[in-house]
Amino acid sequence: DPGRVAGDPSTNVFAGMNMVSAKGDIMQGARNRVSTRNSAKTQARINKLSPDRQLKIRKQTHIWMSLALIIVVIIYRYVLDRNVIDSLLTVAQYTYGPLLGLFAFGIFTKFKIDDKKVYYVVIINMILIIILGNIDSSSIGGYSIGYELLPINGLLNFIGLYLIRK
Repeated sequence: DPGRVAGDPSTNVFAGMNMVSAKGDIMQGARNRVSTRNSAKTQARINKLSPDRQLKIRKQTHIWMSLALIIVVIIYRYVLDRNVIDSLLTVAQYTYGPLLGLFAFGIFTKFKIDDKKVYYVVIINMILIIILGNIDSSSIGGYSIGYELLPINGLLNFIGLYLIRK
C-alpha cells in the first residue's frame, strides 16, 4: 500500500500492539477484562484450587487471550481497511464510556442509585451513542463525529445515573 510508510504501526503487528499499549493500555485492559470474566460457578471452582494452580490457570488464560488478540490484529492487518489502533479506539469509545460515567458519578457525587436500573441506563446510552456515531456528516454541517464519542458517552451515562438516583 503506497500510503503506508516504514515504521507505520499498522505494518508491524508487534509495534502496533505496543503503540496501543502506550495509548492507555487498551489491549491489556481488554485482555484482563475478558480473561477474568468467569461465571460464578467457575470462579468458585478455581478459588478452591491451590494458589499455585490458580496462578497457572490465570497465566494460561492470559497467554491464550494474548494469542487471540494477536490473531485479531493480523486479521485487521490483512482483511480490514482501517488500522488496528483506530479500530480499538473506536471500540473503546463504546465500551469505556459507561465506565467513565460510572467512575465520574461515583467520584463526584454522594448519591445512591437504583442498581437494577443501571443496566437500562447503559443499554439506552449505548443505543444513543451508536445512533450518534452513525449520523451522516452531511446532515450536521459536514462535521464528522470521531473520538469525542467517549466523553459524550461518559456524560450521557453520568446524566442517566443522576436520573435514577434514590
